[in-house]
Amino acid sequence: MFIILMLILGIRVLYSDMKKIPKRDHIEVKMLCVLYLFLMFYYVSYINNLPFSYGYGIPGADMLQHFLGATALASGSKWTDLAIIATRFEKVGISTIGYFLYTSFIALCIYFPPVFSVGFNIYLIYVFQILISLDTCLKFAILISSEYKTVRTIQIFTILALCVPYIVQASQLMRDVYYMWAIVSCLSAIQQHRWEQGRPGRGNGDKFFKLKVSFFFILSVVIRYYSFIVLVPLICYYSGKERLAVYITMAEVMVLLVGTNIVNFVKIAVGLPWNITAPDIAESIKFLLFPNIFNQSSYLWHWTQQFGTTIDVSGCNVPGVYYMMAVWNLYTFPLILIGICTQWKHKKREIIIWTGILLSVVMLYSITYDSIDTRHKFFMSLPMCVLSAKGAAVLQKYIPLVLYKIFIFMAVVFILFAAI
Repeated sequence: MFIILMLILGIRVLYSDMKKIPKRDHIEVKMLCVLYLFLMFYYVSYINNLPFSYGYGIPGADMLQHFLGATALASGSKWTDLAIIATRFEKVGISTIGYFLYTSFIALCIYFPPVFSVGFNIYLIYVFQILISLDTCLKFAILISSEYKTVRTIQIFTILALCVPYIVQASQLMRDVYYMWAIVSCLSAIQQHRWEQGRPGRGNGDKFFKLKVSFFFILSVVIRYYSFIVLVPLICYYSGKERLAVYITMAEVMVLLVGTNIVNFVKIAVGLPWNITAPDIAESIKFLLFPNIFNQSSYLWHWTQQFGTTIDVSGCNVPGVYYMMAVWNLYTFPLILIGICTQWKHKKREIIIWTGILLSVVMLYSITYDSIDTRHKFFMSLPMCVLSAKGAAVLQKYIPLVLYKIFIFMAVVFILFAAI
């Protein structure tokens, strides 16, 4: 029953944001929703047919730990009892509180009250997360299109919604869609407040506004604590403090680039188990450009020769997932370069902020991870989407965007068949 209430809430939230865009664009949002549901069905079906799958679209790794933890909580266990399930539950701290909260949330969704079967409730969680994921894309599109009148909201929404991690993370028992939704909701609240300033009868909303922004900020950081890397400079930027946002962004880049001792201090303070080293520039570039359309096209044709009949226990490399990510990269990166090169002179601060945030995220992953998967690209998507929207706004002054899309489509087809 609890998950049904969540579904109703998810539908209401998405529908309320759909009312902010033209009715003619509603059909595209609905089509993306159908696409998400179809891809979710494909994803979980593939997972369920694997020999190591637990069922319910749960391949193992983090997703299984969250599910087992939720089952234990539903059976009467406390947070302190979950340490026997996984190391992530050994203690409650800044870096682990998100695990406990998400596990408690899915325990409520699956088991309270036990009206439906366990499997059915898990699939309903995926549907709810799809609604949240799509609403994140729509909120962000509304936020960004208000600044670039030449790019329609639905265009930005489609670009971001077709970033595959938004589909994959929604189809897993993972918390990523929630912190991304909290980030975008926080920024949207700030922009809405600035827009309402000066309107008659709106002078008493400051207290509620501050509570709302504080709630979304705390929620995003609690779910995934390094969200502050994105949130802090963007809160300053959307609050009208562009110069401060630039300084904070540049400070983050410099700390991650050369301040290994500072990063190690933070690691010890929050109790992280990672081995912290200086970011490797070559590795950072590889992470940014991952996945490669040429490699992924070859893998798609020769999957069994390359990987046999199995996939990673995290489920991140289900056939086609990385390929779709590679196509998205091929579409966005030329637009990103156009946006940076053409807007640098007139929108220098904005370019520094979004590019700096992207670099900070990439370097953070180079410092803390040996490899990258779908959820890591998820965190890069917001600055990539903004910079590509800037490029699209410039490009369509010279050619219709449909011609660019046709060119990318032809390039994808050529690369795909060249890899046979």
